[in-house]
Amino acid sequence: MFAQEPYRPTIAWNLPGFMYQASPKVKVMAQYGISTQRMQVVYPQVFITLNKYVTLNPAYLFIDFGNAGGYHYQEHTTMNSIILTVPVGKFLIEDRNMIWNRFGNTGEDSHFYRNRLRFSHPLSPGTNAPRLYIYNEASYYFGAGKWVRNRIAIGLETSVTRWFFIDLSMLRQYDRYEGQSNVLFLMWLFQPWHSRKRV
Repeated sequence: MFAQEPYRPTIAWNLPGFMYQASPKVKVMAQYGISTQRMQVVYPQVFITLNKYVTLNPAYLFIDFGNAGGYHYQEHTTMNSIILTVPVGKFLIEDRNMIWNRFGNTGEDSHFYRNRLRFSHPLSPGTNAPRLYIYNEASYYFGAGKWVRNRIAIGLETSVTRWFFIDLSMLRQYDRYEGQSNVLFLMWLFQPWHSRKRV
């Protein structure tokens, strides 16, 4: 799992999906993703808002990876988070604390703590205004007892229409095992039901 990979200047991810506001405090999302790395994911998750400062975010991530040489690898993972949110004027500060448990088909299970500190700010007035954000995410690998990955990102999220939402981000990744890379994420979500509440 942690063998040294060749340097890849840029990896791109396309992540279409849908979201549904089940209630004022519960939102459901599900995405399918495919990357230029020959990797595919299925990513359902739930956001449970306890109050304006605390959100629970249980999630499941299925990973499927194969290459032209016939190698095939799969993982079932859980990504359970607590998100702490603090508004400061027009800025929104979010501190996501995640435990990521990875169970691969080779029997090499691994467990991580991931901390993401995110700052966002609207670019114009209004509830659905586009938001510019930056974040830093660090990952701690319990098996090695050390910090193994850091990501620095900038992105933009916006509601194109009342039912169509886009999140575009670019990050620089520093990984102890896989080296350095740039990663581009394009996430686009549909919300075709009656509740049109923004992510």
